Amino acid sequence: MKRALLLTLATLALAAATASAGLLPTYGMKAGLNISDVNMQDIESSTKSGYVAGLYVDMASPLLHLQAELLYTSRKSELGALNPSDYNVEVRNHYLQVPVVIKFGLPIPMVSPSVYAGPAVALPIKSEFTDRGGDWVDVKDYNKDLVWSVVLGADVKLFDKLIVDIRYDIAVTALNDVPVGDILDDINDEFTDAERYRDLKDRTFSVMAGFQF
Repeated sequence: MKRALLLTLATLALAAATASAGLLPTYGMKAGLNISDVNMQDIESSTKSGYVAGLYVDMASPLLHLQAELLYTSRKSELGALNPSDYNVEVRNHYLQVPVVIKFGLPIPMVSPSVYAGPAVALPIKSEFTDRGGDWVDVKDYNKDLVWSVVLGADVKLFDKLIVDIRYDIAVTALNDVPVGDILDDINDEFTDAERYRDLKDRTFSVMAGFQF
């Protein structure tokens, strides 16, 4: 939890520093739906739904915004059958994530659209795979401490209060610290050709609604 505290403090420090630079901060909350799959070499994956919720601070100049968020995000996906395994592996991960994005917006009265992009860092909180019997097995000990991704998206502010946000989050570093095949071999104690299946990277499409305080 020390890393989670550091992520939170970093977000607050960014907000304070930007406010002192003369940008006007606004605050809000958002929540919504995640649709995720996994990018892994030689393996097809199916999307599963999860959820996302959290807080944000937005520092605005006339056209450009710097926005930092603190999100709790749940992502699920399903890996296709891994030869010589004969079952599909379901994956679910929970993260505490801090995206920091640059937004370009049009200050149109009543309806203000924006596009944005930036990096995000995530702290894995919980990670599970299904075994051959369909039971969930904790695999968090196989994860990296932090996962980096790139966030691309667009949002619309309605009546200066309501937010509709759509984004795509693409992992640039793998979640797992050892090959996925080795994890499955430990879970099922019968998996071979383990070295073939290595990096597991999330790809997540999110739709959120929010409210500015």
